[in-house]
Amino acid sequence: MSYHFEYNSFSRTTRKIFVGLILILAAAAVIASALGVWPEVGVWPAIWSVLLLLVFAHGIHARSFFMIIMPLAVIAVIYRVPLHIEKITPGPLLIASALVALALTIVFPRFKRSRRISDNVRCTDSNGNSYTIDSDGTVNMDSASNTEVNFGSQSKYFKDEDFKCANLEVNFGEIKAYFVDAKLHENHGVVNCECNFGSMELYVPNTWNVVINDSGAFSGCVQKGDKHPDGINTLIVNSSTNFGGLTIFYV
Repeated sequence: MSYHFEYNSFSRTTRKIFVGLILILAAAAVIASALGVWPEVGVWPAIWSVLLLLVFAHGIHARSFFMIIMPLAVIAVIYRVPLHIEKITPGPLLIASALVALALTIVFPRFKRSRRISDNVRCTDSNGNSYTIDSDGTVNMDSASNTEVNFGSQSKYFKDEDFKCANLEVNFGEIKAYFVDAKLHENHGVVNCECNFGSMELYVPNTWNVVINDSGAFSGCVQKGDKHPDGINTLIVNSSTNFGGLTIFYV
């Protein structure tokens, strides 16, 4: 299958622009705080505010309720005194914000996935299977398997002889996905992962080459195990984790 990733270069450019904005705005925040223009909460809180606003902006672009709401909640915690909401302690405020973000994610599941047609590239592989490539580089197969977990845990075993794509989403829970017995369609497969306040584990053969496109806020992707790519099979993992973690095990 011929996956086109010309949008990845755009993503790298966007990341560079974001890093530049972070440095410039952080410098401006330091100067503003020193001049007394910024509310007197200290230099580091001012810098954190800039970073959180950038996460908020990225959340709007990524259409992620968690990345939109949680940065605003943290900013509200930082500026509780200037905002005269000091009676609300950080714990309840953050928990309430997380619950609101989760509720909106559940009620409006298509908010993130829905995009204008002009934002997508429609493609067809050599076997006539249709798929789209979003503007952020995410590949969506028409025959994708969907798994969603909210406030719980689930183990998913993929034993497809012709695996193409899987969409995994967890909110306040855990998903363990096993691809050890799966065979990739034309030696290529895609896994789209969304993890909000939870954990996700992918178990893949150590002979697969795994390409990770990681985005999100206050999270990370960890790889464990020895890899021995055979140069044939490639699995693309598009990860959006917010206050969560993705771990890939090579077995």
